[in-house]
Amino acid sequence: KQLKRLPEDFRQESHILTEGHIEHYKSKLHAKRFINEREELKKRIDFVARNKKEQIKRLNNLQKQQRIIHILHIILSRIEVVFTRDRQVQV
Repeated sequence: KQLKRLPEDFRQESHILTEGHIEHYKSKLHAKRFINEREELKKRIDFVARNKKEQIKRLNNLQKQQRIIHILHIILSRIEVVFTRDRQVQV
């Protein structure tokens, strides 16, 4: 009887060991997946942050260009006033 029980005990131990290995690899795979997802999120956050900085730079440049254009319009209108006045004086 003792010899007959050994193979069954061995099967149980083998099954437990196999289940342990499977659980080990599952948890390892789960941890790796979690780490990969975390890295992907970091990359996305970094991309959004860089993109935001770029958008702010572009917006600042556009605002500068608008101010320059506004100043040029003022200068042009003053030149036109002076030119019109000079023409009226000559006539």
